[in-house]
Amino acid sequence: MAAGSDDERWLEVAPGCRIAASELVWSFGPSGGPGGQHANRSHTRAEVRFDIAASPSLTATQRERLLERVGPVLVVAADGGR
Repeated sequence: MAAGSDDERWLEVAPGCRIAASELVWSFGPSGGPGGQHANRSHTRAEVRFDIAASPSLTATQRERLLERVGPVLVVAADGGR
């Protein structure tokens, strides 16, 4: 992430497109896979959500293109096995 002109931090997505870090909502939980009564339930699954429809960081053109291709909310998850 790169620092902006103020105290806000930004994620540089592409030239001319950056998203305020405060617009990214992170959550963590246990990954899927076999378990049991005494299984180690480490929180190794990460998920980030970005509300495309409500983002003030995007231009109207960027928002329109993303809404057509992705929908109103982008969700990305990484799930490492235990």
